[in-house]
Amino acid sequence: MMLTLFRIVTGLLFLIPFCLKAQVMNNKVFVDNIKTVRLYPDKNEVGMPLIELSSNDKLLFSFDELGLDSKTYYYTVVQCNYDWTVNDQDTYTYIDGFSRATIDDYDYSFNTLTHYVHYKLEFPNLDMKPKQSGNYALVVYEDTPENPVITTRFVVIENIVAVTPRVQLPNNRINYRNYQEIDYDIQYKGLTIQMPQQEIMTSVLQNQRWDNAFIGIKPRFQRPGLLEFDYNGQIAFEAGREYRRFDTRSIRFLGYGTRALDGNDVYLLYDKTRKYDKYFIETDYNGQYYTDVLEYPNRDLEADYANVHFNYITDGPVVNAKLYVGGIFNNYDATQENQLKWNPNDGIYETTIQLKQGFYDYLYYTVNDKDDSKSISETEGNDYDAENQYDIFVYYRSFGERYDRVIGYVSFNSKTQ
Repeated sequence: MMLTLFRIVTGLLFLIPFCLKAQVMNNKVFVDNIKTVRLYPDKNEVGMPLIELSSNDKLLFSFDELGLDSKTYYYTVVQCNYDWTVNDQDTYTYIDGFSRATIDDYDYSFNTLTHYVHYKLEFPNLDMKPKQSGNYALVVYEDTPENPVITTRFVVIENIVAVTPRVQLPNNRINYRNYQEIDYDIQYKGLTIQMPQQEIMTSVLQNQRWDNAFIGIKPRFQRPGLLEFDYNGQIAFEAGREYRRFDTRSIRFLGYGTRALDGNDVYLLYDKTRKYDKYFIETDYNGQYYTDVLEYPNRDLEADYANVHFNYITDGPVVNAKLYVGGIFNNYDATQENQLKWNPNDGIYETTIQLKQGFYDYLYYTVNDKDDSKSISETEGNDYDAENQYDIFVYYRSFGERYDRVIGYVSFNSKTQ
């Protein structure tokens, strides 16, 4: 059986839900002046955006719109299949409450050079809450859902089955120490699964990245009450190294990872490949970030925006590939803004991204010109001992059901396996 690997792509044009069949919902911002879109559990700012069905779990959603004028924004929730294509169920079957509501909680920035309006929302709320587990997209729009300004993913889970993961070396690969293989078992005692190849799908993520996730993985073996997922090295991620980091919580004084300040322009240290460096353990947030400001108490409204200058030194232009900077802050999107351009005068790659003050993890990666594959092997290097966070979701659709339930979930660290 062939392992199905979906690479989630960007560039989604949103249509109303009943026209969205086969479309993929991504973490996407469609308007240039909307920044710092965040969705996370209320008890863990760098956690995976998920809640347990019929629980008191809450997600906090927020974003900034640059400028002085506030707008009336609406939001709705769209249920998706395991592969993030939109489900064809009617909204009332999976949402308890209204099909849309307004984002009423907003305020204006102050003590900042860059003016913006900060919007925030708690979900679930009195207006709407999910009635079914599964993949969901929160959609924000101004006029109609056909023209969204934001789409962002979250997951509603049920803890019905137990997932036992393992991290190991993929011994069937030539450079096996560059990868971390993920194998796992599912114990489904008490649940009737007649044909697991048709009823069960799983997804595996590294460091909350959907852009390189393994999606649509079916069981390879079945025993009484047990499903085994061991594909002999096919479910393997580049191990990487600990993330690079910078601190812009103050733009009056140099923070970690910065070398110069000029007003609201922040110049990071000159980066270069770490491919040949010896690996050592550092503390990072596995690609995450959080916003903050040291000089003022209200980080939502008093944190300013800085023009962050990324610089990457090489011996010459990268051949047959393009160079990008990525993290959760930009969803690892291979866009023009996130692409580093070669500066022949200084002999470096560089780009500038406008980011809210805070603490950021980031890395560099290449995108192959031929097949658009992403890799960190030439920029960051890989070491099997690197610390990474992994998430596994278990989807179940029994015969006759019209949606993919999430019946199991586990989050684990490569250092603890």
